[in-house]
Amino acid sequence: MSIVRRLAIIGRNFIDGIATPPRLMWEQRGLLRLLIRREMVGRTSGTSLGSAWMLVQPALQMLGMWFFLVIVLQVRSPGRVPFVNYFLVGMVAWTMLSEILQRNLTVMVEFGALYQRTIFPLPLLPLLPLLVSGAIYGTVLVVVAAVLEGPFAAAGAACGILLLLIWLVPISYGLAVLGLFVREARQVVPFALTMLMY
Repeated sequence: MSIVRRLAIIGRNFIDGIATPPRLMWEQRGLLRLLIRREMVGRTSGTSLGSAWMLVQPALQMLGMWFFLVIVLQVRSPGRVPFVNYFLVGMVAWTMLSEILQRNLTVMVEFGALYQRTIFPLPLLPLLPLLVSGAIYGTVLVVVAAVLEGPFAAAGAACGILLLLIWLVPISYGLAVLGLFVREARQVVPFALTMLMY
């Protein structure tokens, strides 16, 4: 087999790998909508605010960090961008990344009963945490960036979240498979993510 032919095969597989998740989401949009609704109801069932908690909880977390850094510690920075703004925007993105990676470790096990009994599009499951957490923390990040730095920063934050989510697709697939076969990964990855944050 010639080198040109091998490169063509590799290129075709690369393009197919990039195109598969969006195509799958489009083809299975009804099922995906149902799974996202199930995820949101599962997180907030029995609470007085209902699905509003999906946005209120990260917003309260950011408000608490702002209070602690600005009021209690009175952190100042010598640069043009205040440290608190820099920290809060980075912390929202990091929290989203951490939640997606940890959730992907358990998503295949959680839905095991479903795909073992029926024909089910398995490649859809690792995309579920990406979409749910991306929507929640993406919204919070855009609002935080708009409040702290204005509308241009909000547009930049939206683009940044979208690029981060695209970058996380292959990692999500890898962690979903790892979490299915190596149960200890569910204990090690949260610790590793905490260490990486600091």
